[in-house]
Amino acid sequence: MEICFECGIPIIISRNFEWSIDGQILKRHSPNRYVVIDCDQLRTLYELFTFLDGPRAATIICEARRKAMAVEIRDVLGDIIIRSHFYPSRSILGKLQLFFKAFGYGDLRLKNYDINGTSVIEFHNPHFQPFAEAEVKAIWEALEGTQAIVIQKVIRDSCIVFTLESAEEGRKYRLRKKLVKTSIPGKKPKAKELAGDKTCSTCGSPIEASRFTWNTKKGSIYDSVRERHVCLFNTQSLNELINDLMKHYDDKVNELILRAVKIYTRNLVKGSRILREMGTGSFLRSISIKGETLISGVEEDARGAELILENPWNIHFVSGEIAGWYEYIYNRRCETMLEERKENSWQLRVEKL
Repeated sequence: MEICFECGIPIIISRNFEWSIDGQILKRHSPNRYVVIDCDQLRTLYELFTFLDGPRAATIICEARRKAMAVEIRDVLGDIIIRSHFYPSRSILGKLQLFFKAFGYGDLRLKNYDINGTSVIEFHNPHFQPFAEAEVKAIWEALEGTQAIVIQKVIRDSCIVFTLESAEEGRKYRLRKKLVKTSIPGKKPKAKELAGDKTCSTCGSPIEASRFTWNTKKGSIYDSVRERHVCLFNTQSLNELINDLMKHYDDKVNELILRAVKIYTRNLVKGSRILREMGTGSFLRSISIKGETLISGVEEDARGAELILENPWNIHFVSGEIAGWYEYIYNRRCETMLEERKENSWQLRVEKL
């Protein structure tokens, strides 16, 4: 994977994504939006719902991830619309392996592929282990067009071996397609099109995004500000996961997400000297660089703070992060109030209790 020598961002990221002025990370030539997510935040939400509802919640979340992963695979490879008896699965998996590393999901390795439809895949350094099986299943379904029977063997914490075969009897039709080039070298973005005042003169990415360090061998991304591993997620797939949870647990899901992210962020700031010394403006700016939202206005008074959030990828998740920061700053619990001003624009009030 080629890395920009000036800012350290992989070329595959700078060619395919841009940071817009309205707080979004957008895929070029596509309506799809991405966001940088703290892997421990995913773990916190997963543990919350499994604590409340046990294995049922785990199944709901992982099955939602399996279905949503198809969105990201289509986004990477293009629409798969033609079926045939032959499909170059090795070459396609190689392309997916590259993007898995670029997104921070981990390192996929195809150890065996049988034309009769049995595969062995090693998944090294998965960003979130409960999602590993769901993601491998989604890849199989995209390549084979069938559901998979999976045997999972954990070699060690950083490596899982999956043996997959078709769950459907009879003749299988593999999928074939003309690959859509994923790295389309469009025009170099101008600085004014990106979030931030300074951009890399080589690849055009915002210099602030150089806080993310890509480990090209492990397929992981490290956020030097949060001191946590992060990954690049398609926001549509994340919101579909949340919508699946809401089908089972109603609107309480949004409240639980806000509260869990608020507590997580408060504790994260409390334990991080880097974050504590950033100041409110820099912390809010760091949220925009992750592609979460544009914060267009901040007013603080004796009772709390009021912010205008434009284009949040998920208003409750983003509000939880901001409220967690203020709870640490005020050193007391805060009430969070949301009011939608217009489409994709929200007023957030964080008030001391």
